[in-house]
Amino acid sequence: MAALIEAAVGAGTSPSRLVVAGANRRMVTQLARRHEASTAGVDGVGFAGAADAGLQLIAALERSAPGDRIVVAIVGDGLELVELTVTERIADWSDSRPPLSDWLTRRTSALYADVLTWRGFLERQLPRRPEPQAPAGPPSLRSVGWKFGLRGGRCEHCGAVHAPAEARCRGCGSSDPQTPHEFTAPATIVTMTVDHLAFSPAPPTTVAVVDLGEGARAAFELADTNPTELSIGDVVEPTFRRLFTAGGVHDYFWKMRPPRFAAATDNRGAA
Repeated sequence: MAALIEAAVGAGTSPSRLVVAGANRRMVTQLARRHEASTAGVDGVGFAGAADAGLQLIAALERSAPGDRIVVAIVGDGLELVELTVTERIADWSDSRPPLSDWLTRRTSALYADVLTWRGFLERQLPRRPEPQAPAGPPSLRSVGWKFGLRGGRCEHCGAVHAPAEARCRGCGSSDPQTPHEFTAPATIVTMTVDHLAFSPAPPTTVAVVDLGEGARAAFELADTNPTELSIGDVVEPTFRRLFTAGGVHDYFWKMRPPRFAAATDNRGAA
């Protein structure tokens, strides 16, 4: 495999960055040591499975400059090689996204038993009040804008905003169809509660009433946080997650979590 890499990058030359990804850590280490190029490991992250090569490539790009050559070697039953040349657009790419280190600092720990349960390797009796029902297609289709796009409705007569869109306006009572409305204001917590009996794949269930802006409010589960770390008025952001599995069918909807990057909001005010 080392000979294949040398044939790909050119005899007697080395790339600026070498990404070596694979579950066979011995082979990965040998290939990385054989070449003098700087390897692009991700600090604090072990083998990430299918995402390993992508994570290392991002780390390599963050350390690169225009003109650098990056070789990605994915080691499995065989060997897959990709050679890239960094262009002047690397500066625009770096400015358009938070660094990988910011994403890694937002990681949260999980119990091993919980991970096995989420992956379907361990069956545990979870809180079941009420017993979850398998999701059906027709209701999902009727509320597709809200369920998959988190879009509300605006009354054409009085301008009241609803989350989700409703058949009858709560402001003026109009029954005319409402215009789809995109929520752009920062979402904030109005009130919240912790339920140890309601069904959840990650009990206890923390539910918050969230103000989406312009008077529209709705209840969401909270994710990626300890409820003791949140307070009324804190800013949260939506994330599309699995709610439950019933009858072998997964049901997905929006949950709320603390902002991924603290720099985007001040945690108690507008963005």
